[in-house]
Amino acid sequence: AVVAGQSPKGETLPVAHVVPRGEVTQETARTLRNLCKRELNSFLVPEQIFFRASMPLTERGKLDYRTLEQETKLN
Repeated sequence: AVVAGQSPKGETLPVAHVVPRGEVTQETARTLRNLCKRELNSFLVPEQIFFRASMPLTERGKLDYRTLEQETKLN
């Protein structure tokens, strides 16, 4: 999932939240970031990628984007 994150300067930037199938290494993050750079317009490339064990869901079982945005803090 990609949500809006706030930079320290107040800019709104895309931030990705990913639930990996296997072990996450530095190579995993690098490969995913390079894929995004190759396939997406530059303004759509996530500023950061967070790896999570699971995604938050609403009461109806849908992805809870609001919770993801609240949890997203950019360095």
